[in-house]
Amino acid sequence: MDDKEPHKYIFWTKEFLEKKNIVANLAAISLEELNRLLTELDERTKLGDIAFDELVEICYKIVCRVPVLVVEVDVPYIVRCRPNEHLQIFKNVSDLSYNPFEEKIDYGRFNLKREPIFYAVTPSKPKNKFPEEFATILETCKDLKKQDIVIPANRYVTLSYWTIAKPFFAVILSLYDDGINKNLTLENMHNFFEGVFENKFTPESKKIISTLYRYLSNKASCIKESNNDYLITTAFRHALGKYYGQEVKAIIYSGADSDNHCINIALTKKTVDEEYIKFDRAIMYEIRPTKEIKPFSEFAFPMRDDYFIFNSFKGH
Repeated sequence: MDDKEPHKYIFWTKEFLEKKNIVANLAAISLEELNRLLTELDERTKLGDIAFDELVEICYKIVCRVPVLVVEVDVPYIVRCRPNEHLQIFKNVSDLSYNPFEEKIDYGRFNLKREPIFYAVTPSKPKNKFPEEFATILETCKDLKKQDIVIPANRYVTLSYWTIAKPFFAVILSLYDDGINKNLTLENMHNFFEGVFENKFTPESKKIISTLYRYLSNKASCIKESNNDYLITTAFRHALGKYYGQEVKAIIYSGADSDNHCINIALTKKTVDEEYIKFDRAIMYEIRPTKEIKPFSEFAFPMRDDYFIFNSFKGH
């Protein structure tokens, strides 16, 4: 990548904040009340007392009073991975998008069962030069990180690259110490928003916003231990949709499977359907039993409508 920052840092305009009454509402929530609501979310999910609509209502009480931090997604591409199960070779662009078979969709970091979400990795500046292609493969093949797991035979995955066809906003949930320390893009975002806080909010309001974003950023980037771990972040996304409507189309967060070196993005189904992103190209990778990862094909580009063809490298 060049030195151009991969996201435009923005903040809601004063007019937008006033339209949503967020400035006035922020003054009506105390740090004590925020902590009480966050504790209630944790206790409900920990004890298994989970009525999802009630979790959304708790999140909504927060979202309607604490401003969300957003960036305009302005990157050359985002990259997504799909496993080639049973040596399946993809030929249609729709095969590489979100899962169209709702009955096969399990809980995800920002989705319920049967709820499609387009998960991908966005280019950024990891301080250890961690490539986004490897990050998105780890998101799909989580066992590659486990030392005790043996891969009995070659497996294959397909990476697809999607360009931004129309600009859109994403909520940023990566503003916490681990992400900031490992990724220069997040460090720059953090510094920008710190300046925004100083200019727009009182010290008390700044503390409220920072507390919420540390909490959500940690939740969004943790390693999953149970499906319950995803319910809070999913409830938060639903609360965002309930309050902001279609103004927020995606969530950006640190990638747990890249140890938070890279940045992931989750787009709503409607954002994809309305063609805010456009398929650009795809390539197959081979994962060997040694866990070595190498390209297996040339790049495939769309030929017509929804169709493309892979050509494997000579010798494969």
